[in-house]
Amino acid sequence: QGYSPSSSSSADARYESVFDGFSLDPREHFLRATRNYEVAEEGQPRAAALLALADARLALEEDLPKAQAEVLEALNALRSFQDALGEAAALQVQSKALLAVGEVAGASARASGALGE
Repeated sequence: QGYSPSSSSSADARYESVFDGFSLDPREHFLRATRNYEVAEEGQPRAAALLALADARLALEEDLPKAQAEVLEALNALRSFQDALGEAAALQVQSKALLAVGEVAGASARASGALGE
C-alpha cells in the first residue's frame, strides 16, 4: 500500500514535508526543522526530525556533506525501528542528496529503493 495524503496518520505527519514538499520559504523551513530536532524525543521521533532537518538543509543547498551524513544517520535509525514509511522517506531524501552532488546513478538506485523496486 503506497503513501496517500488522504490516509495520513500522526506517524505519516512526521514525513509530510518530505513527501509533499515545503510550503514555507526554505530558510524558514530549515529554522523550524532545527527547532523540531532540538526538542524531539529520543528514538523514532528524533530520527524523523533529523530526516526533516537534512531535507531542509538540502533545500537550502548548504553544507551538502552534513545533509548526506544526517540522511544516512536517519535512514539507519528508521530501519532499526522497522519504520517502512520512514525508510521510504529517507531513501527519497537520500536520492535528493545524491542528485545535489551529481551522483545520478546512486540517486536513481535510492529512488528505486524508496518505490520498493
